[in-house]
Amino acid sequence: MIDLVEIHDGDERNVLEPKLADILSCLPLTPKEADSLLNWKLFFLGANGVLRGEKAIIPLSEEINNSINGFNTTYPSLMEMSEDLNQIIDLFLVANLGNEEINKQETDEDFYELYDYTFELFDSSYWIISCKDIKYVEALRKKFRDVSVREYIPY
Repeated sequence: MIDLVEIHDGDERNVLEPKLADILSCLPLTPKEADSLLNWKLFFLGANGVLRGEKAIIPLSEEINNSINGFNTTYPSLMEMSEDLNQIIDLFLVANLGNEEINKQETDEDFYELYDYTFELFDSSYWIISCKDIKYVEALRKKFRDVSVREYIPY
């Protein structure tokens, strides 16, 4: 079963509060396990801010967004990016258990069916996370206030 988790937690100004690090920290894995057991790939990133070492985000975003098959990354790099950036506006991230290569798919639904986790952030407004892990769904429900969960049913 694949669940789609939607998170809308915002502050009094309706600014989305959960950062990428908050979302990833709910995974039922230690940081070391999240890095060694999961394969990570970014397919889209829209953000502002400066990364460590004074690296500009625009060239990195362009590299990610223009890549044919996504941009390989690691759990520590994602956590660092979440801390460094002022705001992540749009994001499409995929994680999969094991060493299987993560490849670009035609639709979001294809990603949901093929890979263990997808993380989508839309216009800094809400998250949609697909996953096959009930422990992760429960951890997200406990951590955030405005969470809805529905079963993904293929067309």
